[in-house]
Amino acid sequence: MRFLKGGSRVTGIDAVILAGSTNEGRLRECSPEAFEAMVEIARRPMVSYVFDVLNASRFINRIVVAGPFDEMNGLFGERDNVLIVPGGETAIDSLINALDVLKTKGNVLVATCDIPLLTENSVADFVKRCSRRQADVYYPIIPKEVIERMCPGVKRTYVKFKDGVFTGGNLFLINPAVVKDRAERAKAFVQSRKSPFNLAKLVGWTFLVRFLLHLATLSETEKTVSQIFEMKGAVVISPFPEVGIDVDKPSDLALVREKISQKMQV
Repeated sequence: MRFLKGGSRVTGIDAVILAGSTNEGRLRECSPEAFEAMVEIARRPMVSYVFDVLNASRFINRIVVAGPFDEMNGLFGERDNVLIVPGGETAIDSLINALDVLKTKGNVLVATCDIPLLTENSVADFVKRCSRRQADVYYPIIPKEVIERMCPGVKRTYVKFKDGVFTGGNLFLINPAVVKDRAERAKAFVQSRKSPFNLAKLVGWTFLVRFLLHLATLSETEKTVSQIFEMKGAVVISPFPEVGIDVDKPSDLALVREKISQKMQV
C-alpha cells in the first residue's frame, strides 16, 4: 500500500489468507476436518468468514488463499480476484508461497483463517492506523479490557507490558520484499521462543529479563524486534476485539459459534 503525506491511501492492497494449518491440535476434539480452515461454524467453513470480510472490504484488491488446494479451490477458485496456492509446512512457508504468486511491490495484508468474527470495520481501522506510520511490518495488539468487554471471562494469552496488558492480533500488514528476505530468520525466532537461552541470544539478556519482569514498554519491544530482524516494525493497538479472538481450542470454537449464531438471529 502506498501512502500520501498525511496518511491517505492511494490504491487498494492485496491480501493473503493463511489456511494451511492441519487440524491436529485441540480442535480435533470438535471436528474431523483435516484442516482447521474447514472446521464448520454455522454450516460454513471457518475460513469463509474471513474471506467474505476481505472480499467485501473497500481496501482489498486481490486475495490469495494459501491452504489445501482442492478445498480452497472448491470454495473460492471461480472468482476473478482470487488466487489459490498450496499451504506450506509452516505459516511462514504458506506466506512465502502466496507472495511468490502475488509478485506485488506494495504492502500486503495478511490474515489467519481462524478469526471468523472479523469485520469490515476492524480491517478498515487496522489499515488506517497503519497508514499513520511508516514500517515494514505492522502487528496489532488488543488491550485485555477490550477483549473482556466483548467476551467476559474468555481465555486468551495475554502479555503484560509496562504500558498495559495485551493479546496479539491475527492481522498483519507487511512489506513483501522485506519479509521474504527475513523468512529464515523468522523461523529461527519461532523455534527459539520456548528456549530462554536461545531467545536471549536473539533479543539480549537485558531485554529478556525486563520482558519477563513486565518492565518492558511497547516502544522498547518494538525497537528490539526491529533490530533483530533488521527492519522497521510497528505495534498497532486495535480497539476491535475480533482481531485478537482466534479459534485454536474447543472453548474458542464454542464462543464464536455462539457469537455468530446471535448475529444471524438479529
